[in-house]
Amino acid sequence: MKYLSIVVIVAVSCFMSVNAASVIPPWLTPCKGTDPKLSECAEKEANKVIPIIVKGYPKLNLPVLEPLNIPEIKVEANGQLNIILRDGLVNGLSQAKASDFKLDFKNQKIGFKLFIPNLNILSQYEVDGRILVLPIQGKGPGNITAVDGLYDISFSFELYDKKGVQYAKMKDVDVSFDLKRLYIRFDNLFNGNKELGDAANNAVNAEWRVVLKELEPVIKGAIGEVVLLVANGVADKVPYAEIFGGEIPA
Repeated sequence: MKYLSIVVIVAVSCFMSVNAASVIPPWLTPCKGTDPKLSECAEKEANKVIPIIVKGYPKLNLPVLEPLNIPEIKVEANGQLNIILRDGLVNGLSQAKASDFKLDFKNQKIGFKLFIPNLNILSQYEVDGRILVLPIQGKGPGNITAVDGLYDISFSFELYDKKGVQYAKMKDVDVSFDLKRLYIRFDNLFNGNKELGDAANNAVNAEWRVVLKELEPVIKGAIGEVVLLVANGVADKVPYAEIFGGEIPA
């Protein structure tokens, strides 16, 4: 969820440099595919338009990202923990900064890094199971905040024909990440028992890196699904030849 901004960077920086006859918005300047400084151009354009595209752009299948509404997310970790987040609101994506673009068109691979200083998720939660060795159970308002997150994203793409026109399709997303801090607060744990609820929240926050590691495989899988869904939705609208202003990279 917090990684949806990944999709925006990929779609806008690398796959949305189309010509005036296409669906390019007026606030985006195309990066020419033959530009020897294409990576630098992609980074400049991405960081310029992030505050704009978080507002959404239906013509490119981009949803509103600030705040981003997530109806439901289910997390199951090693059969020990079940978490459901409902009616989630994500804030902080407008502050994202992209960097270190690696564009390998010969091998059809793209990578970049994304820094998000403060990503906040408010939702209604349900939790049941164990975190570390601690039993945890309850439902109510939840607050998750990721501080100074650096996300390393890479994926590959392939080309295909549609009605005689070539398009790109993204696949095989890989995500790694590191956070300076993760804060978690679940209100109304143990049917509102304040003593037990405070103890559980304190334990979770004291060992947040261990908790994050337990959830990491699930988080990565969810990120990959979102990246493919949104990025391919965007790329499906723009022919490959138009992606780079008519100048396809070698």
